[in-house]
Amino acid sequence: MNEVNSSSKNNTKKNNFIWQDPLLLDDLLTEDERIVRDTANSYAQENLMPRILEANRQENFDRNIMNEMGKLGFLGSTLPEKY
Repeated sequence: MNEVNSSSKNNTKKNNFIWQDPLLLDDLLTEDERIVRDTANSYAQENLMPRILEANRQENFDRNIMNEMGKLGFLGSTLPEKY
């Protein structure tokens, strides 16, 4: 019985669940896609979130947010003119 217990312990590996990326989609991203993701996350956390909270409280919309997002290329895909 001691032999069975030790072998079952060796066969049982604990898989760690990754809460930030449960489907492991990050592994599928290219380097360019990671850069876009990180840029969007940084902008949202540092610039967007504080203003969104205040705009929600004041019930207004800051048009500059749209200008900034446009400059970062987040309002639509950019395709070469030949398309």
